[in-house]
Amino acid sequence: DGFAAFKRHLEKEFAVENLLFWKDVNLFREKCDADDAGRLSCKSIILSWAIFDKYLCSSAPLEINLPFQLSMKFRNIFANRMGGSPAITAAIFDEAANQVLQLIEVDSLPRFLRTNPPSWNQFRALCEERMVANQVDELGKARISRERTSDSCDC
Repeated sequence: DGFAAFKRHLEKEFAVENLLFWKDVNLFREKCDADDAGRLSCKSIILSWAIFDKYLCSSAPLEINLPFQLSMKFRNIFANRMGGSPAITAAIFDEAANQVLQLIEVDSLPRFLRTNPPSWNQFRALCEERMVANQVDELGKARISRERTSDSCDC
């Protein structure tokens, strides 16, 4: 599939950590559980720590290259291993994921497109399908929330 082909390409370029980080952040967003106040579940906090340990801490096995201030932001947020920081939200990694995606688009992707365009088209189609599915899911959640609110109204 397209993702696997792009991953193989990045492995050859020694830049696969960027794609894996981007993928893990998207999975984190999909799986992230939060209560009505926006506090993450223990499972989601543990998952955020796993992403930090794998990609963002100074000794990470797949450390990604981010601007210094952004790296320090994560290291400060995750400095306390006890419990969850209020800064750990479903969107905590969004800025870093966007930075990595820009790097992929500017640096690795053009070289991949020159060598394997059909695989890229497959990968892009899959990403678009997921994006649409996520939007439909969010619309469904919003509709259910509105229905619950209107059902409980004592007007």
